[in-house]
Amino acid sequence: MNIETQKLKNMRQLFNKNIKFYTDKIKDCQQQLSDLPTTKKDKKETRRLVLQRTLARYIRARHMYEQELFFLRPRQQEDIEYRNRQYNNFADEIRKLTSQNIPLRFHGCPIYTAKEIIESGEISSSVDRLGIMTSYDSSGQISVTTSDTISTTINGYSGLLDNEYFLPAGCIFVVLPKDEEDAKAGNSMLMGNVNFKESPDRLVAIISTPENMNRIIYWTTENNIDSDKVFTYDGFVEYLKSMTPKQLVK
Repeated sequence: MNIETQKLKNMRQLFNKNIKFYTDKIKDCQQQLSDLPTTKKDKKETRRLVLQRTLARYIRARHMYEQELFFLRPRQQEDIEYRNRQYNNFADEIRKLTSQNIPLRFHGCPIYTAKEIIESGEISSSVDRLGIMTSYDSSGQISVTTSDTISTTINGYSGLLDNEYFLPAGCIFVVLPKDEEDAKAGNSMLMGNVNFKESPDRLVAIISTPENMNRIIYWTTENNIDSDKVFTYDGFVEYLKSMTPKQLVK
């Protein structure tokens, strides 16, 4: 067994181990909930709420590892080089091509979360979707960056360097604020939920690596979202070069 095959095997074993760990935690938490007396006393209700939130976190964690296991594949040198180049250069390219007068907002996520977003047609707060906070967003709000702060999205939420490249990179959704108030909120790295099935013009682009193009185009097509808005990182840079500010925010 060569080194790459062994590393892939180790990663698969790690994900399976984590899935088992959270499955056991879920069972234990469910048992504790079922053992709680059906009473409305404040302490019991507080305990119930804590257990319910803990259970939701465990379920989310298991789901994450299940999805990572599903998307696990051998890493490829061409993909690694592309991802490293975007990690190092993409934010600077965006800053050169945009300004604060163009209110583009950037929301990054893993590839499996991108699939869920496309299927639902909405980028929404984790509190609204899951009942738990997974970032600093609160109910009705999502975490975003501007062209000035996009490095935060690239460094922490694009999935470009995650899991030693054994998973496909994630996606960056480029969206527009609903109104001036929403645009101002974006400067604080928050804005309102974006339903781009109801407001398709608010979705500017879905950006990812060449490896992901076919799957994302398939997901968007299946869910009646304009697949012409799917770009590679390089493709989005070229798109920005060809557009005027008025065309971007039409």
